[in-house]
Amino acid sequence: MKKLFLLLISMYVLSSIYGQIVYHNYDPDIFIEVGDINNFNTEHLYCDINNDSINDIGFTLNFWVSQGPSILHDAFSCSVNQISGQCQFAYINTMCSIEVFISGDTIWNNLLWDNWIWSYVMYADPANAMVCNPFSQFRYMAFSFNNNGNIHYGWLKLRTSYLFDNAPYGSYAMLYISEFAFNSDPNCGLIAGDTIKSLTTVSVDNIYSEEKVKIYPNPVTDILVIKNADKYLNLTLTDIFGKIVYKNDNLTKVEKIACDNFNRGLYFITFKNSNEVFTQKVIIGN
Repeated sequence: MKKLFLLLISMYVLSSIYGQIVYHNYDPDIFIEVGDINNFNTEHLYCDINNDSINDIGFTLNFWVSQGPSILHDAFSCSVNQISGQCQFAYINTMCSIEVFISGDTIWNNLLWDNWIWSYVMYADPANAMVCNPFSQFRYMAFSFNNNGNIHYGWLKLRTSYLFDNAPYGSYAMLYISEFAFNSDPNCGLIAGDTIKSLTTVSVDNIYSEEKVKIYPNPVTDILVIKNADKYLNLTLTDIFGKIVYKNDNLTKVEKIACDNFNRGLYFITFKNSNEVFTQKVIIGN
């Protein structure tokens, strides 16, 4: 069965200011396909997460012919496992055990983790279909890896596609991997889909303005300044896990928040009054 490993274009970005997200993009996506040439067929796809030339995560895509109540039908399955002995993956307690996330979901240590996960994709016979297909559209899979005793959390974007009785090739399934990212700070989570590129679209010199409220600098290393804050009743600053690190219920026209003692990373500043709420991302670096 043909296996395609396309040209890999990767982008690793680390910054002394932002320092949080390592982002890796496959462009074009890499993928494998597996189908009904034989009674059982397997293909593998691998990822090197920390760029040390050692594969860390392996995906296995299987095809086999299964005996149903009265007929034979094609079946596909997908599994993911650690290669270097350092990775784990988020799972749920069902047969469709690979847990998937959408953009904005939090990935951290409150998830269930294991070093090997198996999930049915689908039986080819629609009448006997067992649909456990978490990747029919691009979704995020959570992973963690151990680096010298420190745990780092990340996401990997992937999907599967499948065609049944697709003449002249027969049934086959494909697994695509698009990109991944992880938090370079140990024991800190991240948001599915966030990358260093998306977090730094606001430069140090830019000023964020929302209904005359100005927030700068962003990213910030010491003092965050908010002008015209008194149009709101209160503000809160929370980390990516929802923990409130700063709150003020008595706002003045110009507020200043000392950020040099906060952990670096992504935060959310939220303003509220009786009929309005808005939230803005703030990057704190030290």
